[in-house]
Amino acid sequence: MRNIWAVVPIKSFIGAKKRLARVIDPKSRAALVNAMANDVIRELKHVRQLTGIRIVTASDEVHAFARAEGVDDWHDPLSGDLSGTLEAAAEHLAASRRADTMMIVPCDVPLVRHELLAETLDRHESLTLASDDQGEGTNLLIASPPNLIRLCYDGHGFRTHLARGHALGLTPQIIEDDSIHLDVDTAEDLQKLRSFEAHPRYGQAESVRISCTIQSAY
Repeated sequence: MRNIWAVVPIKSFIGAKKRLARVIDPKSRAALVNAMANDVIRELKHVRQLTGIRIVTASDEVHAFARAEGVDDWHDPLSGDLSGTLEAAAEHLAASRRADTMMIVPCDVPLVRHELLAETLDRHESLTLASDDQGEGTNLLIASPPNLIRLCYDGHGFRTHLARGHALGLTPQIIEDDSIHLDVDTAEDLQKLRSFEAHPRYGQAESVRISCTIQSAY
């Protein structure tokens, strides 16, 4: 049986999502990020194959959030360098938790479904990837072992992760699903999230409800 850990990097709630600053105020941005993180963690708790969930952060507020959610948390040793932080987290999980598989799920993919993640883990071999809806960033990465490849989380790392898998002679599995492709960084992304208000499943997500209550501050 695999020892699989999900890793969710969360930089902060306060001051997060600066690209949304032109349309919503800081308090609303913090509420939105908190809601998205809640949605992601809730879904991860229902993924039957997971041994554990680890939130990686340098924020005291997010550490408190992790404890309230009853999940493992780890202090970010390289605050500001997400790629390096996640590589360090991979090494730590392998050494301290004997993890053989790491699944990285960003906190801003609020529509992710636990059913999709469970099905994906059932099919996973060595490297599994999903991009954002622009085909640029990496919205899901599963690696066995956790340090299988060097990581690139600069907003444009999907093709880099794909190439690094190919360089090892692997054929990465690519996941295509709208629920994992949407991440929320811009006003356009926020509008897409709001469009799910009437969806029978996603309309009840905390992040969708919050997004529909946020008014433009400018």
